[in-house]
Amino acid sequence: MPEHSLVGILGGMGPAATAAFYDHLVASTPATRDQDHLKVVMWADPTVPDRTAALLGDGESIVPWLERGVRALRASGAHVIVCPCNTAHVWLGEVVRKHGLDLLSIVDATIEEARAAAPGGHPIGILATEATLSAGLYQDGLAERGLTAILPEPQQQARLIEAIYRVKAGTEADLRRAAATVAQVCQELVAAGAGTIMSACTELSLVLQDVDPAVRVIDSTDALVQAVVRRYGPVATAAPGPGSTR
Repeated sequence: MPEHSLVGILGGMGPAATAAFYDHLVASTPATRDQDHLKVVMWADPTVPDRTAALLGDGESIVPWLERGVRALRASGAHVIVCPCNTAHVWLGEVVRKHGLDLLSIVDATIEEARAAAPGGHPIGILATEATLSAGLYQDGLAERGLTAILPEPQQQARLIEAIYRVKAGTEADLRRAAATVAQVCQELVAAGAGTIMSACTELSLVLQDVDPAVRVIDSTDALVQAVVRRYGPVATAAPGPGSTR
């Protein structure tokens, strides 16, 4: 990695997803010694208000929190920002540009993985928060690349939101129930015509283990990790790590 490249991780939304992102980044970096790993600085602030409530008008803006985090990362020497939270990207691009930094977007990275995984142009089912869906982050990006999105029905979306908050609760029982819910919704989206499933929420990325192995899943956490390693890692091509696209 070039000496000047310090990756700033803007996290805490939520804490478990941030920890999993960094763990996966370490595991996916083709390193044989400590010195081969990427230099990172992390700002993890779990006090950021609820992102979905902020976008839907039921909560306070998260922009001041994002500003605070980006300023701290810039002051620490970061030249590029990555954020393992999909919904935050509704606001994050503008905040990062304002501070003169680059953003390696989880949305762009995941959509590029989806395009590679859908050579026949088959529809892609999206698992995401209500805010991410209402902002059209993924639907618009897929449409620009000639791909069609299949969104959960309202009842399915309600189950996914419940699963997301179970992941945030973090008990073993909550995680088991969340994994079962995600697996079931994936099957339902496949039955509705999805050829690939996109996990566009980093909490849901933590509970994909029960999804039928025959279902191709694009994991946004993994997509961002692989993009970071390809661009800033010690070799040109990222080594596949746990949780890679199936």
